[in-house]
Amino acid sequence: GISDNFLQLAIDTAKSSPLKREIKQQAIAVAMASNAPKKMSAILLDKRNRVISTGVNSYEITHPQQFYAAVIASKKFKNPNLRKKLYLHCEINCLIKARKPGSKLVICRVGGHNGNELRNSFCCPICYLYITTNCPTIKEIHWSTSNQDFKYITMD
Repeated sequence: GISDNFLQLAIDTAKSSPLKREIKQQAIAVAMASNAPKKMSAILLDKRNRVISTGVNSYEITHPQQFYAAVIASKKFKNPNLRKKLYLHCEINCLIKARKPGSKLVICRVGGHNGNELRNSFCCPICYLYITTNCPTIKEIHWSTSNQDFKYITMD
């Protein structure tokens, strides 16, 4: 489906993330602090890589912005299942907490037996559509991969 195409496009055009180790470590630390079964974090950075806001995913909390984003994505991608994704995703959590616009979004998911291995964390279709529609200042999306590194794409 079209939502799979996003992920494939990201993987095909992704480059290795040039972010400093400290920022990647912070993304991992925020994800590990999440109390959700799938521990994910998002960090919004300004042009000079200073943190504007952070967010984690939740299986308990929802938000009107998440609800509207899910409904819009469900219509756009003709996928009624997306409508059910009401619980707060780390990307939207991070963006609604931001006091000013950012230029880079860093997404991280951790898992594995010790809970500290990186996992693939590229945005779901709901969050990707939300970012591309509502966040024109975001020029880069960085995400963790199961190869224990981070990749990124630039937004046009």
